Amino acid sequence: QGCGYDNGDCIAYNRDFAGCPFDMVFNNPAFGDGTCDEEMNTESCGYDNGDCIAYNRDFAGCPLDVVFNNPTFGDGQCNGGISSTSQCGYDNGDCNPLRIAHPDCPFDDLSNTTGAGDAILGDGICDSSIYSMKECGFEYGDCNQGQVGQSIFNHDGVRSSARLFFSKVLSLDGSTLAFGLYRTNKDGRYDDEAQGVVKVWRFNTNRKLWVRLGDTVDSPSGLGNDNFGRRMSISASGNHLAISSSSGLRVFQVTNPSLGGEKWSQLGQTLIYMATFYYSNYSYGIISSDGSRVALVHDWKQIWIYNLKSHPDGPTWIHDDVIGVDSISDLDNANLRFASSDGSRLFFTESDSTFVKAYQQISQDVAWTQMGQNIEKAYDSLSMAMSSDGNRIAVHIHSTDTNSAQHGIQVLDYNGAEWVRVGSPIVSSSSLERKEFDYSIDMSANGNLLLVGMNHPDCRYVIDSELSIFVANQFNVNKCTKPSRALFELYTYHPSQNQFIATPLRKGVEDATEVSDGSVLHGLHFSLSNGDNGSTLLSVSNYNLVDDVVFIDVIDLDELHYTKCAVNKPDWIGDGKCDDIPPYNTAECEFDGGDCERNPVDGYPDCFVNRPDWIGDAYCRDRPPYNTAECGFDGGDCEKNPVDGYHDCFVDKPHWIGDGECDDGVYNTAECGFDGGDCL
Repeated sequence: QGCGYDNGDCIAYNRDFAGCPFDMVFNNPAFGDGTCDEEMNTESCGYDNGDCIAYNRDFAGCPLDVVFNNPTFGDGQCNGGISSTSQCGYDNGDCNPLRIAHPDCPFDDLSNTTGAGDAILGDGICDSSIYSMKECGFEYGDCNQGQVGQSIFNHDGVRSSARLFFSKVLSLDGSTLAFGLYRTNKDGRYDDEAQGVVKVWRFNTNRKLWVRLGDTVDSPSGLGNDNFGRRMSISASGNHLAISSSSGLRVFQVTNPSLGGEKWSQLGQTLIYMATFYYSNYSYGIISSDGSRVALVHDWKQIWIYNLKSHPDGPTWIHDDVIGVDSISDLDNANLRFASSDGSRLFFTESDSTFVKAYQQISQDVAWTQMGQNIEKAYDSLSMAMSSDGNRIAVHIHSTDTNSAQHGIQVLDYNGAEWVRVGSPIVSSSSLERKEFDYSIDMSANGNLLLVGMNHPDCRYVIDSELSIFVANQFNVNKCTKPSRALFELYTYHPSQNQFIATPLRKGVEDATEVSDGSVLHGLHFSLSNGDNGSTLLSVSNYNLVDDVVFIDVIDLDELHYTKCAVNKPDWIGDGKCDDIPPYNTAECEFDGGDCERNPVDGYPDCFVNRPDWIGDAYCRDRPPYNTAECGFDGGDCEKNPVDGYHDCFVDKPHWIGDGECDDGVYNTAECGFDGGDCL
């Protein structure tokens, strides 16, 4: 005071900023510069000389770097992560349209998910699985329903005139996806003389995102037009990749697959197709699920088997056996498929053939022998699908009606001696141009789910089940880009009927397979895999004609369909009325699609039924869940009568056992011989 408060210099400071450090107030260009600084956002510092007043009022708790000097904050585009939270004003209002349309989207809960901040909602690009949920409008319309991760794009390098040149494979565990770009040079451009390249992605479960796995895999041959990546085969874990090319088959192994810094390195030597070197665009090889065995076409007449062995110079592929010597007419355009994890079962078919052959090797010290008879198929199809153990196969067949253009699918089971048909041939429920029903087929690992691709015949020239060249010229592009129905149909195995039946679609779920976009070729390739949570994954490749971009989507089919539910009336599932009978009111059908309640029953702690008042009402409801041990056999209403020949079988109506009709519930159990054999 005696100094006049520094001759008046401190009067304003004492009045407005007493307690704020001098170096923050004076000679500090950041003080009151329009940007809120955290260290000065105090009452004594006048909330950064007013810079923080609006922030404290509107965005308290939102990180300062999100609000200030951030061009995306309030830019009209809804950005995910912390920006989209309530404390950040839902990206300064950018996310309000989404909030109005989808008020249940849990922005705050999702904001801390790794990778959430990389998502832009509603920009037309599916960024990840984080916001790909019904509550958030599937990333505000960017993602397909059930989509796993983002759409995987590849720009340029796949199109020449009206033809597309690429292939893709998805590992059995659904973790790894490979792009074969066999007309793409190292600069990512289309080139007829290119060696070809392969790019690999792996799904990051924490980020819910597909990320590149290692560098681009190049052909070591150094030869132009090598068709490297034209056909590929991948191990179950995705750690081994067999890449075919004109110069031979090479197997690559990824190192440090979960440690970062991944690298693809060739495993063993290059395997040549021909006894004398010859370019073949069609012959190729495959790898077993465990990565220990490969098979390749040799001299167009034989299939050679190789096993991976240790060697002083490093791992080496050792020739093991030959299949098809002098018995195969022409394998220049063939399809090979291993079954069983160790590759001890092999299926193959060839161009212009009317059969599939299956071989097995009981142990590595014995020769390969054919499994059953030749499996008849349509002569113009190379596609086939089988269960992972090789006991079930699906093939294309022509309609038995000579006046029909229909094709169908026949499923067969191996009984140890021969191939036996499973039910009747499957013919699409659609009545439009049945010629395209059978374009592509695949089967789940357990053999209980069958996918049949759909596409107009003008849109394809099928080379094999994993690779097609699609033609899109001025005469047929409308048929290719505007299909009039779903791109695939799904069928579930019904054991009691020994038949594949159309899989119910979940109610309230848009059919994500219905496509009407006139600029995109959808469904070029299909394949099924298993997710890490037991789900069934479908990978679909597509091509945007306008942007010249190929992209792949991976879909969780369990979010679209009841994939384990096989019923005669799929429309009954989730129709709002409880069909309180099996198989509708079962766990496999999610209790009639949620139509049937799971109410507890007094006195039976493990009993949950739609109508608790029916338990113990003196009337036997001879079906699950009522007539089960958990529900006291309908509260004692159903008798436990013994059955001749089945010592541990007790049912209400013994005469139903072995009467020729499959009865579910307590009848269809091992103790009752699966209804006396009726359900087998």
